[in-house]
Amino acid sequence: MWHAQDIRKQLVGIMDRHRHDVLSAGKDYNCVQKAICSGFFQNSAKKDSQEGYKTLVEGTPFQYISIPLPLSSTTRL
Repeated sequence: MWHAQDIRKQLVGIMDRHRHDVLSAGKDYNCVQKAICSGFFQNSAKKDSQEGYKTLVEGTPFQYISIPLPLSSTTRL
């Protein structure tokens, strides 16, 4: 639970820095899912035959590193 609190603290700091109000989504999980997915899209990439991988948004080449993610069976988006 401390990890979730640390993430919330960081997000509140970012919102304060950019002068945005911190609002609750209540029971509307759909807007939270959309926000998470749009954040993942910024880092999505496609395989390039010459340079390995390139991001879809900016076309920046990068080196792919496989990192195992500890996801539980109840994890969903």
